[in-house]
Amino acid sequence: MPAPTSGQTTLQLGWTNPLIGAFGAHPVLGGPLNLNDGQTYTLLSPDGLELSTPRKTVIPTGNIRSQGERVTRATYRENREALARLILGPSSTYGQHIGTIRTLVSWMDASLAYPITLKWRPPGASSPVYLDVVASAHNVPLDESSWARLQVEPVELAFFVRPALRGDRVWLQNLAINPGFGAYGGPAVTVFNDPMANTNAYAGTGASAAASVLTIAAAAFVTFGSPGWGAPNAWTLRFQWITGLTGSFYLHYVNGSNFLRCVVSGTSLQLIHTIAGVSTTLATATIALVTGTFYWLTLTQYPTVAGNPPLVQATLYADSAGAKGAQTATIGPAATADAVTALSGRCALGASGAALAIGGAFSNVFTVSLFGPGGWTFTPNLSTATGMASGAWEQTLASTYPGGPTTSWGAGRVDLPPAGTVDCGWRLYAGGAPAGALGAMPVSAAGDVLQVAVWAKSSGLSANALLRLYVTEYDVNGAQLRQTLVTTLGGNQAAWVQLTGSVTTGASTVYADLMLRVVDTIAAGESANGTVWWDNAQVWDQTQTGIGGGPGGMPYCELRFPQSPAQLIVSGLLGDLPAPCMLALGTYVASMAVGTALNWALGRRGQASANGLLVGAPQGFQSPNTGSSVPATSAVLDASSYGGYYLATTLTSSGFNP
Repeated sequence: MPAPTSGQTTLQLGWTNPLIGAFGAHPVLGGPLNLNDGQTYTLLSPDGLELSTPRKTVIPTGNIRSQGERVTRATYRENREALARLILGPSSTYGQHIGTIRTLVSWMDASLAYPITLKWRPPGASSPVYLDVVASAHNVPLDESSWARLQVEPVELAFFVRPALRGDRVWLQNLAINPGFGAYGGPAVTVFNDPMANTNAYAGTGASAAASVLTIAAAAFVTFGSPGWGAPNAWTLRFQWITGLTGSFYLHYVNGSNFLRCVVSGTSLQLIHTIAGVSTTLATATIALVTGTFYWLTLTQYPTVAGNPPLVQATLYADSAGAKGAQTATIGPAATADAVTALSGRCALGASGAALAIGGAFSNVFTVSLFGPGGWTFTPNLSTATGMASGAWEQTLASTYPGGPTTSWGAGRVDLPPAGTVDCGWRLYAGGAPAGALGAMPVSAAGDVLQVAVWAKSSGLSANALLRLYVTEYDVNGAQLRQTLVTTLGGNQAAWVQLTGSVTTGASTVYADLMLRVVDTIAAGESANGTVWWDNAQVWDQTQTGIGGGPGGMPYCELRFPQSPAQLIVSGLLGDLPAPCMLALGTYVASMAVGTALNWALGRRGQASANGLLVGAPQGFQSPNTGSSVPATSAVLDASSYGGYYLATTLTSSGFNP
């Protein structure tokens, strides 16, 4: 008789909880039942199981006009058979012997009524595998009077199991929402907020700051912000009009021959797009401004499908004690003259005829916000820094991290100002009521270890610049408990580098926040106009997942998105994943008469886009008998929706078509 192998092989009968993937006691039978404990049951085979190999069927497909075939699917034609031999006891009493056999038989016979899992770890294996039992059989005699001989004779157990041998479930749970910065935001994300304490954020001459007011001298011109802003959700500013002033507010300035701007004089509000020196007035309205009076201006670009000209809109408001008052005028949304210069270059300010005063001793008097990235917020000044950095949402693929499982959609970007010290950062959650706070990362239990990893790259940073990762802990009400500096990287990083580290959460921690911080405290401006990119942020609970940190930590995955639609990227999983989806079809038409048919076709094309695309705001059709060619629908900004706008329609006496 072979020597027992107690302690070498794990073989247990139990149940796998389908919700959490954990093996343990059966909800009806109890257990788990250990078939190799060396006391009640002892395996005879060193490996514990004799496991058959199921036959596999491959399904090929081919085309009469192409050579060869390709296999599109493979399936197993039969289950596996697993055979185990074991001896019982020795038992101290005959009654104990009978009870041991009855327990074993009850488990074997129950496999047809209940789901049962066989846990198996052969000698030398670092982790077990799990076999899903379909049916089972045994050689235990029906007559209990014959069971006495089973004290010396082996018992054979035959299990019919599914072909796949499962391992422990791997929890790829990234707590960081929108880790690749690729998802559009719903509410606007503020990326620039200047209190007008100085002019360090502006490049050019003729700008001065005093008493929270930025003054652009007559005939002066300055640029600011990030060239990665693309289509801003809203550029909002408070300005003063005086007699003779014509203020130019450039949404995008490439050079003196290519720019998109809003022009405000005492009598007109205009949107003008200049390409190669040729100017096109997109929209205009007549206004009557009062000299010495402050007004508010909000400029918005509506993103459209890549390659289509974006829409632009300007709205003028009266000032009400440092806040927006009644709406004075609005123009647009109007389509720009192209989709290139309309989205290229930095923002700029210009004045002619008189000086342009912007700001005031109020909050949010000069801000820029974007439609994305969803879930992240930007803090342009975290301390007493004297420079105002600009957050941005990088969508140029050449500037995103290329080493992930797919090409990254985007990256978090920080553009440093021309002068002054810098301390700014992207973060997911700044505290407060956790309900509805999408970026608040839940911690399973206080004392858990959180692993953190993110990729970073920079251009133009000085040796004194620092890239820092912070984890901030909050209690159940969103009150800050503690903040931990996870890791620091100094100097310019010309190539992508991964920053990693861990934090052991403290008492009362329920939520956590990840902050990606850029610091340069040298006032000489050694990092002037530098740029930092952040991508592929990962935060996971090592205590719960069992996955360690470092470069070989959790595979990159995106599991939490602030809104839909979204690209879900999950690495490290094999097999089919059934998922319901919605198919929506649409098209753009310049006009549509009654009875017009729209035709669509479903198929495949050899083109893919790594950028998220928003649906363009449609222009409706106005019936000719109204005497107007102006579309009856227009886009209205709605920062709470995925697309960023909704449609408004004005009905005429002749109705609206369609």
